[in-house]
Amino acid sequence: MHYCDEFFGLAVDSMQAFVPSKIDGYRGLRPLAQLAPDFGGTRSTSQARLSFMAIVLNKPLPEFEANATSGLKVSNISHTGQTVVLFFYPKDNTPGCTTEAMQFRDKYKDFVKAGALVLGVSRDNMKSHDDFKAKLELPFELIADTEEKMCHMFGVVKNKIMYGKKVKGIERSTFLIGPDGTLKQEWRGLKVPGHVEEVLQAVKDLKKATAVA
Repeated sequence: MHYCDEFFGLAVDSMQAFVPSKIDGYRGLRPLAQLAPDFGGTRSTSQARLSFMAIVLNKPLPEFEANATSGLKVSNISHTGQTVVLFFYPKDNTPGCTTEAMQFRDKYKDFVKAGALVLGVSRDNMKSHDDFKAKLELPFELIADTEEKMCHMFGVVKNKIMYGKKVKGIERSTFLIGPDGTLKQEWRGLKVPGHVEEVLQAVKDLKKATAVA
């Protein structure tokens, strides 16, 4: 693991939402976490709603829309009929993320041959993605999930305590979506070495299984 990725991929979330309440005759402010513990008191209302749209293995992906480099529009149905590999990473230009992106780059032709589209996803903005893509000469597009909508939907946002403060980072994860738009396989909290080869083999196996069916 590259520990610097853990630092660069984090964002301090120190604000807690409060709402008016009246409890036992006392009128005041009540933490949102007490009203909806699942929200943790740290997400916005829109982000909290996304927790109800969680992905499920062998089920179609929930509705979503996102923008990627080169003007590509991505949604849950934009690439129906094609296998899609989505790899979430903490941040552009960090050591572990650079290594992973280059390994997907080096195996890109094999993924295409197996009928798969590769897409990277992080919270970086489009300018950062454009620079990262150009620097590494990446042949695939990168989704700019600046509002963390996809990150929350795929459940890759993880809270942790660092230096006494609550922070949230992105857990390095990859998802394999079949031609029918269903989630076929997932890798969470993965290690970079050997991962791309494992995903490529899963894509090839899926292609064989689809051909037989």
